[in-house]
Amino acid sequence: MCLFPLNDETYKLLSNYPEVIDENFLKRFLVYPTGKESDKHINEYLQLLSSFPASLTDILPHFFEKNDGLGKFLQMGLSSGTKDSRWEDEVCSNLTKLKSVDHKGADIDLIKTVRMVFSEGGLLEDILEGYEYRQEQFMTALEIAESIEGKQGIMIEAGTGTGKSLAYLIPSAYYSISKGEQIVVSTRTRMLQDQLARKDVAIVKKLPNLEELRVWTLKGRERYFCLKKYFEELEYAVGSGKSKNRTELFGVLLWSIKTGSGDLDELHLKEENRNRFTATRFECLRKLCPFFNRCPYYNSRDNAQNADIVITNHSLLFSEAHIRLEDSREGEDEPIGMLLPKFKVLIVDEAHELEMSLTEAMSFNLVPHEAVSTIRKAINCSKDALRSIRNHFERSFLEELWGRLRKFTAEIEKILKTIVVSYNNCSTDEKHSIDNEELEALKKDIGELYTIIQRFRAVLIQLLRMVEEVAEEEETPVLEKLNMELKSVTSELDGLIRQLLGLSREEDGRVVYVRRTVTNNGNHLIITSAPIKNDQLMAAIFPDVPVKVFISATLWVYSGRSDGFNYARRILGLNESFHAIKLGSSFDFQEQLKFYIVKDMAKYQPNNREYLNQGANLISEMLKIVKGSAMVLFTSYKDMYYVISKISEELLDIRLQIQEPNNSPTAIVNEHVNSENSVIFGVRSFWEGIDLPGEHLKLLIIFKLPFERPDDPLINARIKHYGTKNYVEGLNKYYYPKMITAFRQGIGRLIRTRNDRGVLVVLDNRIVDGNKIYSRKLLRSLSPDVKINVIDGSRVISELRKLRRTKWF
Repeated sequence: MCLFPLNDETYKLLSNYPEVIDENFLKRFLVYPTGKESDKHINEYLQLLSSFPASLTDILPHFFEKNDGLGKFLQMGLSSGTKDSRWEDEVCSNLTKLKSVDHKGADIDLIKTVRMVFSEGGLLEDILEGYEYRQEQFMTALEIAESIEGKQGIMIEAGTGTGKSLAYLIPSAYYSISKGEQIVVSTRTRMLQDQLARKDVAIVKKLPNLEELRVWTLKGRERYFCLKKYFEELEYAVGSGKSKNRTELFGVLLWSIKTGSGDLDELHLKEENRNRFTATRFECLRKLCPFFNRCPYYNSRDNAQNADIVITNHSLLFSEAHIRLEDSREGEDEPIGMLLPKFKVLIVDEAHELEMSLTEAMSFNLVPHEAVSTIRKAINCSKDALRSIRNHFERSFLEELWGRLRKFTAEIEKILKTIVVSYNNCSTDEKHSIDNEELEALKKDIGELYTIIQRFRAVLIQLLRMVEEVAEEEETPVLEKLNMELKSVTSELDGLIRQLLGLSREEDGRVVYVRRTVTNNGNHLIITSAPIKNDQLMAAIFPDVPVKVFISATLWVYSGRSDGFNYARRILGLNESFHAIKLGSSFDFQEQLKFYIVKDMAKYQPNNREYLNQGANLISEMLKIVKGSAMVLFTSYKDMYYVISKISEELLDIRLQIQEPNNSPTAIVNEHVNSENSVIFGVRSFWEGIDLPGEHLKLLIIFKLPFERPDDPLINARIKHYGTKNYVEGLNKYYYPKMITAFRQGIGRLIRTRNDRGVLVVLDNRIVDGNKIYSRKLLRSLSPDVKINVIDGSRVISELRKLRRTKWF
C-alpha cells in the first residue's frame, strides 16, 4: 500500500510514514500531470512507467529502502512494462535527430507573408486567442523581413510589450524554408532560450507552411547529460552502496531514457549535482567514447547543423567565438566550439547586453582561493590513488612521485600566497588597476605558476595512467571512483592553466585589475584581464554574416547631433551608416505610470550619510504604505546594506528579499512571487531581465542613478578608448549613454503589459539638474508621453497614500 498525499502540506504531515510517496519526484523526473484529480495523476504515472524497460526493477532496490513508498510504487509501475530490452541500451535512445531537408523551391513572398500574419485581422489573430494587433510588432516584423530580403543588417529599438520574439521568429522562419538558409538566434540567457523554444516556436509552427519547421536549441557542452560519467557514477553507487542523493540518481536514469534532448536544464538540478552528470571539454573523449553515438551534446551539434533555426545564447556565442579565435582547431579535423551552421542571418535579442557578454567571454581570471582548492583536491586524490596501487609498483618509485607532487604543491601555494598578500589592502568590491612595474611583477609570478602547474599536471597524468593500468586487472568500485576523480581534477587544472596562459600573455588593448569579493566561503581575491576594445572584437566576430539584426527595448539614447544610435553602434562594432530604427511603445504611460522624483533629497555622493539616511526614511515610509509588491534598486551592496540596517526593524510585517552576492535572482523572484507582503532589495542583476507579473510589482524605487564607478579600471579604460580627443568626449560617447541605457532597463521592470499600473520613485534628483549634460540626455531618452512629477518627499508619501486609498494600484 502506498499513499499519495493531497498536497505538499499533507506530505509534510505524513512524511514519517514509509508508505507515503513524495509525488514531487514523479513530477520532476517523469511528467508534470495535467488536471487536479489524484487518481488521474496516479494512472498517468503508471502508464508512463509501463513504457520503460521492465529490467529497471533489477536495480531499483539499490536506490530505495525496502519499505519506501515511492520505491514500491515505482516497482509496481515498472514491473508492468512489456519492453524486454536492457535498460542500459535505453539510456538516451530517444534523442531527437533532425534530418537535413532542402526547402529550396518554396515560393514565398516574405514581405507579403509578414503583412498577412501581423496585420489587423491577420493570421496571428486567427491562431492566438486574445491576440491584439500591435502596430509596433507589425513594423518590427516588416523591418526585419525587408533587411533579410535585402541582405542588410538592421538595429531596432522596440519597446517592452511589442512582442519582439514573434516579430523576428516568423520572418526568419519563412525566409529559412523559402531560401534554404539557416538562421541563428541569440538570446541573453539559457532561460530565455528555453522560453523561446517552448512557447514562441510552438506558436510559429501553427502558421501555414511552418508546421515542419526545424528549430533546435544549442547550449554549451556542460549543459548536456554525459552517459559515460553517469554510468561511472551509477556503477560506483551500485557496487559500493554509497552515493549522494541515491533517489535523485535513479530519477535521472528515468529521465535519461525518455528525454529527447539530454539537456540537463530540464531537471533544474543543483549545480554540484549537475556537474556529476556532465563533462567539460577537457574530460570529453569525443569519438573515442563508447557512448559517442548516443551523446546528447554531439547529437545537439548535429541537430544544429540540420536545423532551420538555431537558438543559442550570448554567453555561448562569444565563449565559443573566443575559443575559435584562440585555438582555431582541435584534433585532426574537428573545429573547436559549438559548430554553428554556416548561417547568413544572425538575430541578436537583448542586444544591449552584448558588451557585457563579450567582456565576460573574452576575459581571463585567476581566483587564488579556487586555485589552492583545486591543487589540494588533486593532492588528496593523488594520495588515495598511490595508496590504492601501492602493491602494484615499486615503493621507491611511488614515493618519488609523491615527493614531486608535494614539492610542486608547496611551490604553487607559496606563489599564490605571495600574490594574495601583495593585494591585502584592496577593499571589497573595489577594483585596483595593475600596470607598469606592478604588472610586470604579477606576470612574472603567473608565468612561474603556469610552469609549475604544468609539471604538477604531468605527474598527475602519469598517476592516472597507472591507476587505469591497475583497474584493467582489478575492476573495483574504489579504482573506478579514483579514475573518475583524477580525470575530473585534471580537467579543473586544464581550466586553470588556460586562464593563467591568458593572464600572462603580452597583449595590447587589455586592462588587468584585482578586486576582492565576498562569498559564502569568505573574502577572496580575483585577478582579471579584460578586453578594452570590445567594439573591435565585435567587428571581428562572424565577419562573413551579411545580415545581423540587433533588437532590444533600450538601444536608443537621445543625441541632438545624430539619430540616437551612435552609442549602440559603437559598443556593437558597427559602422556609422548601419541602418537603425526606433519604434514606439504600445503602452499608455500617462495612464499606467506615476513617475515621481524627490526634489528635496540631498545631492548624492558616495558615503554621504545625509543622503543615505533621507533615502532610508523615505523608503521605509513608502513600503509601510504599499506593504509589498515593491522593489528597491541600488547600485552597490554597501548602500543597500546600510539602508536595510536602518529600516528592517520598522518593517517586521514585510518580507524583505535581499540580494546577496551569490544569490540566484531567479530564486529571489520565485520567493517574492510566492510570498505575501514581499519587497525585493536588489543590485545590478535586478536592473534588467527580471519579469514580475503586474500584481507583484506596483512600486519601483530607484535609490540612485546607475552610474558605473568612473575609477573602475575597465570603465576608465573604455572612456579613454572612446574619448580620442579628451576624457569629456569619452564621457559623452560611452559613460553617460551606458548609464542612461541601464536606467531605462531599470524602469522597464515596472510596466510589462497593457494592464500593468505602477509607481516609479527616483530618489536621485540629479536626473533633473539642468546643468548636467547627462540629465538632459536621460530625460529626452524617455518616452515623450511619460509625465514626470518633481516634488518633495512628503508629497510623494501623500500621493502614495492617495493612490492606495483610491485603489489605483
